[in-house]
Amino acid sequence: MGNKDLAREQIARRRQAVSVRLKAFRTHCNETARIRLAEAQCALARSYDGSRCRRHNLTAERWLLKALQNYDAYKGRRDTTSARLEILNRLAAIAHRLNDPERLQYALQRMLSTYRSLAESNWLVFSEDVSVTLWQLGNLHADMHRPQEAEKAYLEALNVRATFDDEDIFRYRPATAQCLRSLGQLYEEQIQDGPRAEESYKKAVEVLRELCSHPYEGCNHVRSLACSLDMLGRFYERAERKEAATACYEEAESLHAKIER
Repeated sequence: MGNKDLAREQIARRRQAVSVRLKAFRTHCNETARIRLAEAQCALARSYDGSRCRRHNLTAERWLLKALQNYDAYKGRRDTTSARLEILNRLAAIAHRLNDPERLQYALQRMLSTYRSLAESNWLVFSEDVSVTLWQLGNLHADMHRPQEAEKAYLEALNVRATFDDEDIFRYRPATAQCLRSLGQLYEEQIQDGPRAEESYKKAVEVLRELCSHPYEGCNHVRSLACSLDMLGRFYERAERKEAATACYEEAESLHAKIER
């Protein structure tokens, strides 16, 4: 039996399982039956998930949304948060494959709402998830040419990161520098605010310079520092500040040479 035959057989089994669970839910109308139906719908979606075929992605999305609807409606004692987050991550991946920003925005906003709720009771564990999702939303808004929404998301992400950045600088600050670069690019390219663009780029460079100064951990951040210096150099070049641009490019080039050794 070939791979395609096995895949068809798997889909048939999982469709049958959904039918059985749906019948049980309609018969008993209880929360246990609802959860089992949602699990069967997620399993069926997995049969189509990851494909490059648009039709398969849409089919996976349809079953994931049905499962999410059941998890949202669930009133039992079981915590369904992780299951809902898994579905939302899969919906975001589908949106990326479909190149559909509206679908991606739905998934990210739902994820952000979930992480905010979790962070209310456990800030230390979930604040990073809040900040990362805000950064992803900022990137999406920037791609959709919504500069005000992107700026708001980036700034909130940075404010959230400021609450835990000092706990482990080598774990957390590389993402802070990445967010600062994104903000600088937004100020430069869409908002046309040169001073704030420069400030953001320079802050990213400062963060990474501090990380690179460490005798053991520093080597892990050299590439990011070189990238940040290149971006700052291009900013200075476009602003016709040749000396500043040259200084950034020369430092970045020395770092690239260090990486290649």
